[in-house]
Amino acid sequence: MIQSGTLPISLKRGTLSTVRVEEALVEVSEEALLLGLLLGRIKTTSSFHLFKRKRVHQLQLQEAEAHQLRDFPVLELMGFSRQRHDVLKRKLVETHRMLTRHQSNLTTLEKRRAQLNRAMGEMHTSLRTLSHEGKGSSLGSTALAVPSTKYAMARLLKRSDDFVRSVVH
Repeated sequence: MIQSGTLPISLKRGTLSTVRVEEALVEVSEEALLLGLLLGRIKTTSSFHLFKRKRVHQLQLQEAEAHQLRDFPVLELMGFSRQRHDVLKRKLVETHRMLTRHQSNLTTLEKRRAQLNRAMGEMHTSLRTLSHEGKGSSLGSTALAVPSTKYAMARLLKRSDDFVRSVVH
């Protein structure tokens, strides 16, 4: 065996540097191996995810085609439906016009009714005044005329209410 004390220092240094280089090479080789395994795992996972996405896409495509086949008669009917929709739309516009016109008439009738109600109130007040005056006087016919006038006014008011309701409905 050779003793280390007898070897030149440059040889010792060279041997140590070679050992360090070989250790670094082994470490790099191990890291490369680990990176290769990791890369393989990533590729496998990516391939698996890609396969899953393709499968899901294929299933969605098949489902969409099935829906299309199932809905084809409905889509065909939609063409007829669109024509009917156009007719109904025209009728709706016409109905809206009529509704606007009738609402205008209703507003006018409601104003007229309010005027009639005010007039009735004034008439009732006048009738009460006449009634009180009639009781004090010797004219018995005025007292008899008041209830019949009240009855006639009530009938007139009821008829106007019925008329307004018939126009509204």
